[in-house]
Amino acid sequence: MAQIQNGTPQGIRFDRRTTYFWWGEDSMSDGRDSVATAHGRVELFRSAAECQARADAAGWHQGDADTNVLDVNPVQGWLGRRRFDLDVESALNILNIALDFSAATGGSWDPRWGAAQNVYSKLVALNVPYAFDSRSYKSSWSPRENVVLRAALGQAVALLRRETRNLGAAQGHQ
Repeated sequence: MAQIQNGTPQGIRFDRRTTYFWWGEDSMSDGRDSVATAHGRVELFRSAAECQARADAAGWHQGDADTNVLDVNPVQGWLGRRRFDLDVESALNILNIALDFSAATGGSWDPRWGAAQNVYSKLVALNVPYAFDSRSYKSSWSPRENVVLRAALGQAVALLRRETRNLGAAQGHQ
């Protein structure tokens, strides 16, 4: 079980349904971001208030971050070719949250390695340009990068959908 320090309720929206989870620094893994789990599964809640109540009852420490809801729909629209432009902030957030879900539940999915490493780095650079040589990253994607990015985002969306649907159903979330 991840020992979340400085956590906050965070939400993820799929198809008009929002599910919340406790997110923050995992004190057991050198402060990497993680999500609260129980019995190898991400703990999910119907509301930020329900998530906060669980955190209070468990004695989890509240961080300074605001509660945000990550809307997966813009990236799903891009994956389904219903949107021309990729929202690079949402794309990076989806990859990062999927990475946190996977790591917290013992999975091995990680977009920072292998074929996806370059597109992940490019998304980071596009979101935090002041930390990179701006000449080395362009906001357009090569055909190969596009294929790899679509695959990584498709895997991330599938992972998040599976976790939030399965766990939500198991905990009575509708």
